[in-house]
Amino acid sequence: MRIQATEFASSLELAAKGDFDAYLIGWSGRLDPDGNIYNFVSCTPALNATNYCNQDVDAELDAARIVEARADRLAQRSDRGQGEAQAGGTAGRRQ
Repeated sequence: MRIQATEFASSLELAAKGDFDAYLIGWSGRLDPDGNIYNFVSCTPALNATNYCNQDVDAELDAARIVEARADRLAQRSDRGQGEAQAGGTAGRRQ
């Protein structure tokens, strides 16, 4: 594997083409973690450049989205996140 640092727009273009062996991008700035997680790891959103897909993770993300109280949303993610992070999933280049 060859590590290639790129500026943001170029990295998005390469990711959209599936031109990577591994892809790491930083994203932050939201108070609610949903915007930092859902768009990148659920099975269908356009920002899921790695094509990661795990139906159990999707179910937990969807369940957390319907909880309204911020403290309850945090508890939902904390309780479930540890096990789901280890559950794995599928990832690969776009076909």
